[in-house]
Amino acid sequence: MAEEKLPVSVVANLKSRAISQPLVEHIFTADPSAHVFNGKIYIYPSHDIEAGVPFNDNGDHFDMQDYHVISMDSHNSPPLITALPCT
Repeated sequence: MAEEKLPVSVVANLKSRAISQPLVEHIFTADPSAHVFNGKIYIYPSHDIEAGVPFNDNGDHFDMQDYHVISMDSHNSPPLITALPCT
């Protein structure tokens, strides 16, 4: 199943009405787990990519090749994204 992209004008309209803005937009992230260590915010989301398998209810049409850690010095500081490969 090919990914459908919304027109830029539709995305801009949705973003303007959202309660909050996404931390990242250039990668897919889901199911975040946030933690604070020594005053710094760390977010550990899942990062699935298309596996080339047709969509099904088992979820094996997604694949995880790396992990991403999003860290921030405060809630309004820019996020730093670190990718860690799965080994």
